Amino acid sequence: MSPRKLNSYSTAEECIAGLQLAGKVALVTGGSSGIGVETCRALALAGARVYLGARSPADAVVEDIKRSGGADVHVLRLDLADLSSVRSAAETLAAAEPGGLHMLVLNAGVMACPLARTRDGLEMQSGVNHVGHFYLTQLLLPLLQCHGQPARVVWLSSSAHAFLWSRLRLDDLNWEQRAARYSPWDAYLQSKVYNILFVRQLAKRLQGSPVSAFAVHPGMIESALQRHQSSLFRWGLRWLAAPFRKTTQQGAATSVYAATAPELDGRSGDYLSDCRPVASSSVAADMAAAEALWGATEALLQRALAEELRGLAPGGGP
Repeated sequence: MSPRKLNSYSTAEECIAGLQLAGKVALVTGGSSGIGVETCRALALAGARVYLGARSPADAVVEDIKRSGGADVHVLRLDLADLSSVRSAAETLAAAEPGGLHMLVLNAGVMACPLARTRDGLEMQSGVNHVGHFYLTQLLLPLLQCHGQPARVVWLSSSAHAFLWSRLRLDDLNWEQRAARYSPWDAYLQSKVYNILFVRQLAKRLQGSPVSAFAVHPGMIESALQRHQSSLFRWGLRWLAAPFRKTTQQGAATSVYAATAPELDGRSGDYLSDCRPVASSSVAADMAAAEALWGATEALLQRALAEELRGLAPGGGP
């Protein structure tokens, strides 16, 4: 296959042109809005069976995708702010797809929200953007490795990770030591660095296996992710980003490319933007930090799961 000429203007459908994904299974978290919808649509149009992970009913989204030609699309109930929901979703998918999972696109996220806690007492941005997806990936690894088939994990990060101004705090993922001086933007940027570090470490741990992992920057897209920002902030961002802003179809392109492109074979662990590998910040390329993050996340997750079992989740909602 000759190299494809994809760029920042490419759409998700252009990324799957000529690819046949019949018999492949994909899960896209946050698949009911924005670039998640377009990621699901493109994969379904190429013939994949797509599970759309969503917190709330998304039947209208499924019907819209089916009307555009993507026939095999299903809703999977998934709330990343609730570890029991994450576990239930993984169990449901494993029961429905004993033949395995080929594409896991970790698209869902929250951005710069006020300090809040998940049902399990985790700081919301770390809990949803990082720990929930970490847990989901761990639970689905057997399905991804099923029968030794090629599979890919794609995690959406952001080029904003490079603007992290504070020290990476792997000793306080849950913002317990710093709760009194909580910064929504610092928490968001930290979580986006975590995403890339996780992919680096996952790729290292799975080296030699048929499962590859990639982190992606989707581009500048106006979406519900910005709902916690003031109208003035959103207006300013819209004005500043106008020359670079992408449509949702363009924003989904790099995710779809990472999940499907044959030319990425052998490049597990890469960070991608505009449908090509690019450099991340030095902090997000630090393999010692990646290993430390993995250990810190496992410890935090085990603590949260133990508290869930005891019914003692600190600060969690009902």
